[in-house]
Amino acid sequence: MLNWWLVVVAVIVALLILGVSVYFIILFTADVDKGKAWFPKLVVLCGLFLSAAIILLIPFDVAARRDVTSVKSFSADEIDTQTLWQVALWSAAVFIIVIIPFTTFYYEGYDPDHQSFTQQLGPAILYTFLLLVVAIVLLVLLWFTVGFADLPFIAYSTAEQYRWVFDPNVLYVQSRTLSTLPFQVSFFVYVVALLAFFGWLMFLVFGSVGLAALPYDYFHAHLTRPPPISDGEFEGIKAETASRAEGLLRECDKLHKEQLSRNNMAVRRKIDALKIEVYDMLDEYERQKGAAHPLYVFWTVVNGGVGVMCFILSMLWILHILIYGAIKHNEFLNTMLIALDDAFPLLGVIAFCIFAFYLLFCCVKGCLKVGVRVACVTIHPLKVGDTLMNAMLFNVGMILLISITVAHFTATTFDKYIAGSTIDTLLNVFVRYLRGIGIAMYYFQFIFPILAVLSVTWVVCCPRKATDKPAADTK
Repeated sequence: MLNWWLVVVAVIVALLILGVSVYFIILFTADVDKGKAWFPKLVVLCGLFLSAAIILLIPFDVAARRDVTSVKSFSADEIDTQTLWQVALWSAAVFIIVIIPFTTFYYEGYDPDHQSFTQQLGPAILYTFLLLVVAIVLLVLLWFTVGFADLPFIAYSTAEQYRWVFDPNVLYVQSRTLSTLPFQVSFFVYVVALLAFFGWLMFLVFGSVGLAALPYDYFHAHLTRPPPISDGEFEGIKAETASRAEGLLRECDKLHKEQLSRNNMAVRRKIDALKIEVYDMLDEYERQKGAAHPLYVFWTVVNGGVGVMCFILSMLWILHILIYGAIKHNEFLNTMLIALDDAFPLLGVIAFCIFAFYLLFCCVKGCLKVGVRVACVTIHPLKVGDTLMNAMLFNVGMILLISITVAHFTATTFDKYIAGSTIDTLLNVFVRYLRGIGIAMYYFQFIFPILAVLSVTWVVCCPRKATDKPAADTK
């Protein structure tokens, strides 16, 4: 029988996700894109909704899973979670490979001096088509050659015996061997696995750094917070910031002329350093602006509390991977999720979503942290009221790709909680035993906490250089 309450909850949650996604776009969109760039905004909205839906589909799948001991569970009125997963993951693949790149090319092709729809559309279609051809060729070749899952099973054997079948001396099993059954997975399964694999490459770097940087930055911001200031003191800081900005503009003009004459690595390093200095200046200005707010003391306490929560979540993730994933000593968080689900299903869903979405936030934090520090990575910051659509598209594409990896990671580490669900069969059977990437992704989960511990040392010992000296003093 169809669980209508589950359907109602799903509709309500979907509307909430849409509302949060719209608020996200309104909050971060830069002034130059307000009232325009509606197509990129629609893509961002759908991408955010899809990334959240992939995470939320896991507890929904758990709640709607079939009871294999009951014949009634195989009813036509059931929720078809297999089709839901196919729609969600195929949509994510299309967004990552086609829609987001096309939208980015289309947006960046805009020229305010020569406004032409065809001038934007033509190159965007061409670049997207080339990207799509490369992706399809790569996927098809890999699927035909290594798109096999080696499913393990135990083979039992016995010698030929001339006895009555009910004779107590009959030996039904004389030996057992562990064997594998080669099985070519569907194209859909391999596309999901390959997207999860590429997402893992980003998740290992950004997620591990974010797992350490998120609580650290909250603690550091709380401990180094500026004291509350009056409106008069803030006016003086505004004047100093304006003077510093003028100096940075002069330095920018100087570097622009230098880049025109010789565009080498040394000049590009100076440009990257200037970018960081600009962001540091803006960050310090926002900190001082917050210190002048009437509720400044209250928000500092809230930030400190959020830092404590982030620290607890990071430690729980690391401990769970070590205790359950590595040494199989205890089911740890699986036990907690199952207990909460048995007490009241919504509690298990909320707990699962907290752990899963925390990993997504860690990835965004790690992307900003690594992107600012490494010269070869383009800076795509998410800043309130000052984020261009190409930066927002980049971050949404990254979040969408990593959401597939987070689904794979949580399905692997919370396999007892999701046992018997559709996503359990997809990720913990077919993807888990895929040749090459399946085995690699299984061991990635053990590399993840090691990188997170190393990231603590990197974040603490290698903070960004302070840029308190105004560029106007640089001659």
